Amino acid sequence: MSKIVFASILKPVTDTRMYEKMAKTIVLHSSAEVHIIGHAIDLIPSKKEKINFHPIFQFKRISFARIFAWCTFIRMINVIKPQIIVVCTHELLLPAVIYKMFNKVQLIYDVQENYYLNILYTNSFTSLLKYPLAVWVRAKEIVCASFISHFILAETCFEIECKQMLNHQKYTLLPNQYEGEICAKKPFVTSKGFNLVYSGTIGASYGIWETIVLTSKLYEIDAQISLIIIGFSADVNLIVAIQKYIADKPYITLIGGNTLVPHQQIIETLKKADFAVLSYQFNKSVDKRIPTKLYECLALRVPMLLPDYASHWYKITQPYTAAIPIDFIHFNARELYTQMLSTTFYEQEPAESVFQWNPQKLMDVFKLG
Repeated sequence: MSKIVFASILKPVTDTRMYEKMAKTIVLHSSAEVHIIGHAIDLIPSKKEKINFHPIFQFKRISFARIFAWCTFIRMINVIKPQIIVVCTHELLLPAVIYKMFNKVQLIYDVQENYYLNILYTNSFTSLLKYPLAVWVRAKEIVCASFISHFILAETCFEIECKQMLNHQKYTLLPNQYEGEICAKKPFVTSKGFNLVYSGTIGASYGIWETIVLTSKLYEIDAQISLIIIGFSADVNLIVAIQKYIADKPYITLIGGNTLVPHQQIIETLKKADFAVLSYQFNKSVDKRIPTKLYECLALRVPMLLPDYASHWYKITQPYTAAIPIDFIHFNARELYTQMLSTTFYEQEPAESVFQWNPQKLMDVFKLG
């Protein structure tokens, strides 16, 4: 029986892509045993059939302990002795390659992020560190590429953005689409007193403040409007600021914050939403990507508010009247409110191929029996 390891440093062992989509797909369609190495969380599921959880990492995003995480990783895979290692973060590439040099193992790189652009265009590092660190990470990926049997790309844009790393290597495009129950609804018009939902990563660059301000302006028009913020942020100061700001706003509820929220709880919250707010600020590191929550909303038939700069998102939603594009900084609340109430959403059902996770493409990568 084959043993497969999925490994990430910061993602929890119950990460949606590693666990809910990849691991569950593999054990459902093969006899392989799966081991997930990741960050520790408070609630870890009991061992599932052929799925083992190894929460061996526990540190903050910026941490001295993170530098030595590769040692812990090496020790763990020496114990597991897998036939296939799927690395889901650049930091584990070098130790995985070192292990491969001394062991017969297939190495797969699941490219979930363009780390080069992330480092350059986010505020995680100082200006002096950004460029040399970004170059180092991309150089490491290029050097390790010749040891990688197969690449899995989570975004279509990575085919272009990461072409130096791919360099004619075999790869499979496997977007982070929706996996779960599909909600088929008839075309509908939203009524007054609607419920907004902001889900996923809570952050300034993800537009959390824009969402709060937008809700407050709509609330001035309709006092039955509410907002649920559900998700996680590693930024303790941000969550404290949000809690303080919404303390006198009973129409805004925060679920999670500095505590991880199970993905299924987020999905259940989205199912009850009248609108999902995707208020991402423009950033060169992610402007060509498609957020998972867009696929989730299409599957659950939830109308969306999208940033008007993201024309490629609107191109996906437009055939189904699934979204309203707006400028989250400059908008007329009264006009937006009227549009939200008068639009008939999902006049046409989205085809499953538009939003549905494709398990067969994953199994084709592993070629398991």
